This record gives sequence, structure tokens and C-alpha cells, in this order.
Amino acid sequence: MSFITHRSAIVAVLVTCAIIFDVGSTPTLRAQTPDEVRARLAYLQQQEQIILDQQNWWLSRLNDGEVLFLPATPDMHFVSAVFGAPILVDRASAWEQAQRLAVAYIAMRATNPPTAQQLMAEMEEASRRMKDAVYNTLNPFFERDLQATRDEFQRYMGLRTEQGQTPTPGPAGRAWYFRRAVVGADNTGVNFQLLDYEANESGGRVQVRGRVQNSECFETWEMSWSFGGDISRLQEGMVIPVTQNVRLVSAPCPSALPSYIDVGGSTLEHVIANQAPSDVFQGAVEEQGQRCAANGSQGFATTQASLVVRGNPGQSNAWTLFRLQIYIPGQFWVVGYLYLAGGG
Repeated sequence: MSFITHRSAIVAVLVTCAIIFDVGSTPTLRAQTPDEVRARLAYLQQQEQIILDQQNWWLSRLNDGEVLFLPATPDMHFVSAVFGAPILVDRASAWEQAQRLAVAYIAMRATNPPTAQQLMAEMEEASRRMKDAVYNTLNPFFERDLQATRDEFQRYMGLRTEQGQTPTPGPAGRAWYFRRAVVGADNTGVNFQLLDYEANESGGRVQVRGRVQNSECFETWEMSWSFGGDISRLQEGMVIPVTQNVRLVSAPCPSALPSYIDVGGSTLEHVIANQAPSDVFQGAVEEQGQRCAANGSQGFATTQASLVVRGNPGQSNAWTLFRLQIYIPGQFWVVGYLYLAGGG
């Protein structure tokens, strides 16, 4: 029989609290050096990715109809590294085992011996119950520890912001004031649709639908974001943390091409031209972050970024912006936050 599992995965079912990483022991947010804060932020980013990888490993197998989760019971001749944990078996191997068991029942002259089809049906039902149990056991721990990691990351981003922020007043007291958010795409047409969006000074969400590149299949993705500081008024020296999430809200397409979220980008010029009341542009806000990808089998991703204000308005009619972007194969969608210069 072919088993598609490994010891660490089996152990994870029974000792979840030991496998899911201990981010609950959050260090006290005492006065810390910038190097300590940076080190902790890097560690938390690594922990978040490890937890996501582990969660995605399990979810991909729980959602795979060709993988059966079978209890380790002596009558089925399964051997488990840990008593009571499931064995992951591919469907073809499970069918071979059902056939062998059916022959064994006949050899034992059992009354009304089950057929291989009946035994296979029993295995499938046992697998369904086991998958439900595994999901209900593991997923709350994954979600709890992901949330704890992200909450701690935000607290440390706040520390970094406090350490790094030395806002410098602009000429005549000028600063950047938020005016509006706009959404644009690099392509338009029936194959790509903006279904819904909201964007404000706290954060927002955008939901888009598009035909996956090189296919006739459509997917709907949602990007959401939140800011870890006040973005209504920006001045040189400020650092604003940004959390971005992307999730698949439709059935997945059979494509290996990923969708991703990022900060920055170059799309929106044709949209901004109709929105900004001035042609005096300053690239005052630097977007810093890493692209984060997801696909149909891993329908969620999250990333952390920063907005660094590098300059104040040079004149009263200047404007600037920063961008958040989501890419689905074949199309970029970008949310732009527009700022105008103001005094006081």
C-alpha cells in the first residue's frame, strides 16, 4: 500500500499545540532598540509564513478527493506512527486494500462477506468523518496563531514607526492631505470587472473578477487592506504600516498562474489624470513591501508593507499618491490614494 504522509504530519494532528508555533509568548513591549524591533519583525514574518505553509499543506490534502484520511485500526491492517492519528492514503491504494480485505473475508468463510465496493464505501465515509475532525481540530489553532502573529507584528510596526517618525514641517507649514481613493486597471473589457470596492483612511477592500490568462475560466478575488497609523495627514519622516490580504472568493480555475498583492506599481496614470486637479506631482511617498502570491489551491495570502513619507509639498498646488495593487493573471488592478498639499 502506498502511504502519502510523513511522521511530522501525523504527529501534528495529535500534538497541534506543539506543532503550531508558540507566538503567544509575546515579549513585553519594553523600550527596545531599533535593531531588536527589526529582528522581531523579521522573526514574526518568518513565523507567519511557516504557519501559512503548514495550514496550506493540510488544507490541500483535506480538499483533495484522491486522498483518503483513514483511522489506524488493526482490523484494517494500518500501522500508525502515533496511535489514533490518521493515515493518508491515495484512492488507488485504498481500493487495492478493499479488494484484499474482501478476499480475506471470503477466505475466513464470513457470513455475508462485504464486497470490495462496500468496503471502499466504508473507507470513504470514514475518511469524510476523519477529514472533518482534522479540520475542526487544526484550523482553529492555525487561525488563532496567525492572528496572534499578525497582531504582534502590528504592535512592533507601531514601535518601529514611533522610533522612525520625526515629522518635519513643510514650507509654510504645508503637509499632504488625503482627498480621495481611486481604482483603475491596465485593461478594460468584458473579461475583467470591478465588482465592488470601498477605500478610506482606515483601509478598504476591492473585489475583482477576471478571466484567467490562457483559459476560459473566471476567478473572483478580493484584496483588503488596513493602515497601522493615521494617513489623513502626511509629513516627511512618517512611516505608516500597511497590512494587505488577498483571498479567492470563487471556485478556483485549473491554472498554475498565481494572483498576488503588492504595493506600488505604475498603473493608474490615465485614471489619475481625470482625478487630480493639478499637474504638479511629487513622488513624496515611497512604498516598501514584498509581493505575496496565492493561487486556486492556496486561496489566501497576506503581507506587510510600509509607506515612507520622503518629502513635504514643495508648493501649494502639488499632489502625490501611493498605490496598492492586486494582480490576477492577465490584469492589474490598482487602488490609488491621492493627496493634495495644504497648509497648517
